[in-house]
Parts: sequence; C-alpha cells; structure tokens
Amino acid sequence: MSRVINKTIYFIFIFTNYITSQHQGPIPPITSGYGAEGSLSVRVDSIPSKSWRRKQIYLYYPEPTKELIPAILFLKGMGVDSKEVYGHILSHIATKGYCAVMPDYKLASFPHQGRTYKKLLAELLYAVTKLSSLIDTSRIGFVGHSFGGAAIPALTWQCINNKKWGGRGAFMFIMAPHFVFEITQSQLERFPKQVKLVMQVYEDDDCNDHRIAADIFRTINIPAREKDFMILMSDSNAAAGYKLTADHAVPYSKFDSDGEVDGMDYYGIYRIFDALAEYTFTQNREAKEIALGNGSIKQGFMGTWPDKSPVKELCVPDNPVMLHSCKFYYFHWKHPWNPRRKISKAISE
Repeated sequence: MSRVINKTIYFIFIFTNYITSQHQGPIPPITSGYGAEGSLSVRVDSIPSKSWRRKQIYLYYPEPTKELIPAILFLKGMGVDSKEVYGHILSHIATKGYCAVMPDYKLASFPHQGRTYKKLLAELLYAVTKLSSLIDTSRIGFVGHSFGGAAIPALTWQCINNKKWGGRGAFMFIMAPHFVFEITQSQLERFPKQVKLVMQVYEDDDCNDHRIAADIFRTINIPAREKDFMILMSDSNAAAGYKLTADHAVPYSKFDSDGEVDGMDYYGIYRIFDALAEYTFTQNREAKEIALGNGSIKQGFMGTWPDKSPVKELCVPDNPVMLHSCKFYYFHWKHPWNPRRKISKAISE
C-alpha cells in the first residue's frame, strides 16, 4: 500500500496458509465467528524506532483497505527479541481489519520504568503519526503481555486524556501483567469510564503474581459491566494425549521455546479479543456476551476435545480470586520492585 511508509516489507501472505503451519494440538482452530481468522490478506512492514537504535516498530495490517481502520497498539513482553513470537496474534488482528502496531524496545530505566514508559509512548505517537493515512485513532485498542501489559494503563491514560484518542471506542486487553508503573492511585480512580477492559491471568503462570492484575482490575474506574477478570485454566485429555497449559507463555507462538498456538489461543485469546474489539467499536450485544459476559456460558466455552468432552471453562469471577500464594511467583506482590505494594487499597496480602 503506497500510502503507508514502507521501509522494509517482510512478507505478504494469505493468512490461512500461515495458520496451517502454526497450529498445534487436537483442538482445531475456530472456523467461523469470533476467534476465527478473517479473510483479509496481511502485510507486515516496519519503520525504524525513534527511541531505540537498531530497533523497529512492526506493522501488521490488511490489504487492501478502502478506508481508515482502527489501530491496535500492542506491547510485547520483556526480553522477547523476535517479532514472530507474537506474529500469530498480530496477524490474526490484521485479518480482522485492524492495524496492529508493535514497537520493539529495551529497558531504559531500572527497576522503576519512567524512562522506558516515556520512550514507549513516544514510539506509539511516532508510529501513529506515520500511519495517519491508514489508521483512525478515534477507534483504538491497547493490548499487552507481561511487561507490556503492565504499561497499558499508564499509556492508555496518556493517549485518551492528553491525545483525545478513542472518541469512537477504546479498550484494553491486558495479559499476565508485570508490575505497573507511572500511573497514580488518583489516576486509576479517575480513569476514563468509556474504556472497556479485559484483564487475563493464567492458572499456572509462576512469573507474574495474579495480585498485580487483581489490584489494577479492582482499582481502575471502569464500570463493572464494562470490565471482566479472566483466568485461563490448564486442562488435559488422556485420550488425546495432549495438555493445554495456561502458563506465562500462552500468547507466544512456536517461535518461542515455551510457546505454541493451540485451542488455548483460539478460544481464550483470539475469540475474546475479536468480541471485545467488535463490542467496543459497534456496541454489538452478542460480542459483549463473549468479551464481557460476566461468566456467561457462551463466554466460558473453551472448545471440546476430540472425544467430545468440554475443555475446562474460562473462569470469570465477579471478584478476582487468588489461586496461589505470593511464594508461587517469581515477581510476587511483595517484591520490592512493585511500586503499588504499599499504596494499593485493593490488595491486603
């Protein structure tokens, strides 16, 4: 697409071919509706980073497009060096008619992340400026995993309040967040109410304490009807000889040694993302039941094993429940790096 800057073109493909080589496990991909791949071809470009030398901002978008499309700003986890680790979910987003923007980055400050967050915000603003002929910032989604997920509340606050993005719809999809920096208690309590939120954690994730996610979910000023806290559960099936593992690597593709693309991704991530985006941008009530269904049967469905037994349901509690003690996690709630451990009103442990 000539109107998008085009420093490096990596590939243009029909995504159904890509999915065949990526999928693992006995639970087939969703073939229609939320969670199924879209019919659009995907183009992957990059632009040089503004803030980090030898880094890129990766762009996944559908071709052709006849009008401005919503932007999905995706922040990866710390230490992920290949765009392919998240390439599957980014390509899925693009097949649905959105432009996914993922900046590569490295830490610019430690242990507190003021400079890193500032640079990440600059990357997003820079990318959006470069893509002004393609994307519509009045429809915006913020998606992140681990360290990237933790940065989402602060960056969303900046973009919604200061840049006035998201006037026609805004959402956050946060997966297994690390410690949350650069947003105050007051800002969380005054967070823009129009933003929708899905907060996900994974049953066997021993990296980031679920209390980090629960704290933000409980504190943030988003109405209960417009946010859900989700726990993806591990499951196995002896007849199929396969385990669905809900650990920290759930969003990773097979390009990470701990990753795979299987039923957990299609039902637990892609289906929820698709519904959340559609509900945010169109107010579709069926989409809301899947994305923000408060534990409805449709929302909880995670597919079936080949012997027709159901996969363990997605857990969507009214109030976040803690499955493990702090000692289970590497980055636990009481860790001295956690800036909210002494100020949170939502976590007593």
